[in-house]
Amino acid sequence: MKETRKTLIGGFVVGALTLGIAGILVFGSGDVLKKGYQYVLFFEGSVKGLNVGAPVLFKGVPIGMVTDISIKANMTDGTIHIPVYIEIEPTRFEVVGHNDLGPAQSMQSLIDKGLRASLEIQSIVTGKFIIHLDFHPDTPIRLQGKEKRYTEVPTIKTGLSKWSQKLDEMNFQELVDRLTSMVAGVDAIISSPEAQSLLPAVHQTVEDVREFVNQADNQVTQFGTDLRTLVRNVNTRTAALEERIGRTLAEFEAFAQNANTRVDPLVKDFQQLARNLDDQVEPLLEDIRGTAKSIQGGIETAEPALENASRFIAHDSPVVLEMMQTLKELSAAARSIRVWAEYLERHPEALLQGKGAYRR
Repeated sequence: MKETRKTLIGGFVVGALTLGIAGILVFGSGDVLKKGYQYVLFFEGSVKGLNVGAPVLFKGVPIGMVTDISIKANMTDGTIHIPVYIEIEPTRFEVVGHNDLGPAQSMQSLIDKGLRASLEIQSIVTGKFIIHLDFHPDTPIRLQGKEKRYTEVPTIKTGLSKWSQKLDEMNFQELVDRLTSMVAGVDAIISSPEAQSLLPAVHQTVEDVREFVNQADNQVTQFGTDLRTLVRNVNTRTAALEERIGRTLAEFEAFAQNANTRVDPLVKDFQQLARNLDDQVEPLLEDIRGTAKSIQGGIETAEPALENASRFIAHDSPVVLEMMQTLKELSAAARSIRVWAEYLERHPEALLQGKGAYRR
């Protein structure tokens, strides 16, 4: 009976294992038996918040996970390195175009093109980190070279990781102590007798400020009302002024039209008078010139006679003096007539306007 039970139990165990292996092969398409590509990373500073099993992402797409985190201490130089081992699934991160290259050579080609790894915070609440792969061709390739078994992927610092490192380096206890000391100092100042004695004065000052603000608010309100009234009055007077200006312009236009109507005939009459004057001035000038010539000829005729008479009449006799004076006056009159004739020839309008009127 016991042998039969052992046989049944053994058969059941073997059957279960067979079914399990068959299920893995059928439903998992053999993925669990596939081995991913192993790489190593070295980050500067602390890797606090990064745990084994943390996802590895490329541009936000999960392609692998962290498989191990260890510490390597060099007793010779006293340096400590923390290698982070990751595994990338070949079905999730496939490099095409270089079928002749292996995983290590393909990764090295991507590194040369700027592939870098960085620590990114996964949750601010939990403080968990993940590893993010992306291209940063403007950053240098920095390799530790401490792990020869796997290809090393260069790492860079991101803004969040820098802040996280700074927060880790901060002495929060010292900050808390300073805040506690500050609060205690403020409490001591407020509880001091001097501060207590100042409270009534502070309260009165606050009341005065409140009253001043209320008065200022009332004055500003009144000023706003007065300003609106002033604006309305200005608008009313401006409208009246615009109306008056409009009427004045209309009256001026009417006056200008009437003036043009009256001035045009006057200008025509003046032009006709000027033409008539031009026709009459020339004969008048000829008469004046003839008169002047006659007077000049008379003077020239009288001069020999006077010279003959002077032989018989004394030079200082009254007759001679009067005759000489008469001749001088006649000569001056002839010059005046000649000048007047020349002036009229240049300015015939002087017969109407008078001498010198054209200068105004």
